[in-house]
Amino acid sequence: MPRPHRAADEQRDPRPRGKPTKKPEAVRIRLLGGFRVSVGERSIGEAEWRLKKAASLVKLLALEPGHRMHRERLMDLLWPELDARAAANNLHRTLHFARRTLEPDLATASCYLRLHGDLLALCPNALLWVDVESFEEAAGAAPRARDPAAYRAAIDLYTGELLPEDRYEGWAEERRQDLRLTHQALLIELARLYEEREEFVPAIEALRRAVAAEAANEEAHVGLMRLYALSGRRGEALLTLTGAGGSGKTRLALEVAGELVGAFPDGVWLVELAPLSEEALVPQAVAGVLGVREQPGRSLTSTLVDALKSKEMLLVLDNCEHLVDACAHLVETLLLSCARLRVLATSREALNIAAETTWLVPARRLLRASRGGG
Repeated sequence: MPRPHRAADEQRDPRPRGKPTKKPEAVRIRLLGGFRVSVGERSIGEAEWRLKKAASLVKLLALEPGHRMHRERLMDLLWPELDARAAANNLHRTLHFARRTLEPDLATASCYLRLHGDLLALCPNALLWVDVESFEEAAGAAPRARDPAAYRAAIDLYTGELLPEDRYEGWAEERRQDLRLTHQALLIELARLYEEREEFVPAIEALRRAVAAEAANEEAHVGLMRLYALSGRRGEALLTLTGAGGSGKTRLALEVAGELVGAFPDGVWLVELAPLSEEALVPQAVAGVLGVREQPGRSLTSTLVDALKSKEMLLVLDNCEHLVDACAHLVETLLLSCARLRVLATSREALNIAAETTWLVPARRLLRASRGGG
């Protein structure tokens, strides 16, 4: 059934003849981290929106390119369950309340929400700033500038996810996800830019923010571990990936190791510990992979220390959980004597030694979702 034409009072411009009583003021709308509106120096509190749909109307227009939308689409988005006449009546009422909230003076209110023909426009005659629009513009400009300051300026505009109070509104869901992914991409690109300049500290900080905002971002996890390994910081000499069985710890460790093959002059070495049944066999497994032979009258751990003292290498110990004590003792001994050795371990529990940085790997399904894979 087609939507009915506007009522006569909707078709007429509601402004009195002549000029408005006062000049419309600049409007600022924030949608990231929550809905906030200011008109000039006046902030509009949440309680002032007498109708939730009046606030939703402004949100929809603020998100729309050009800040204008066809009345039919607005009615479909705001009242999809109503028939045409009921939706049109609701739009008329909601528009009235939205105008009065933005500007109590009716002579000026229509300057902020103008219905012209079938198009409803937000602030066609007033200055309008929307944080989402500014964020997206800055995000687009940052890669062209290739300057960390440009990335930081864009990132700072993202003050939280889009309209968290409207989490279950279908019209906000896709845009919310797009903005979240853009923010994540900016942090990762900023980290790469810093890494290219060998500025590891700010690169690590950027990826820490990415992981804090989205724990399932596998790319950020991989990059952060790579940076820890490359930075030469003793406090991150051991990186342990923890998590439930099947969460993808081994796959993630192998991905990190693959990216670091060229970064360690003496190589990246993988030691599979899952087949071992006794803790005493851990040094033997490491020595076997590295080609280190036992020496009469000396412990194998001491022999490993001598062999690795001058090496710059990454040792990957996979599946430590059933041999935690032995792995912890060996790794701690090696790290104390081998200044350029780095260790990446996977285990269902941490090794609990001083040099350890622990990362909880999210469930595999979350990691796949973050990459858009199946």
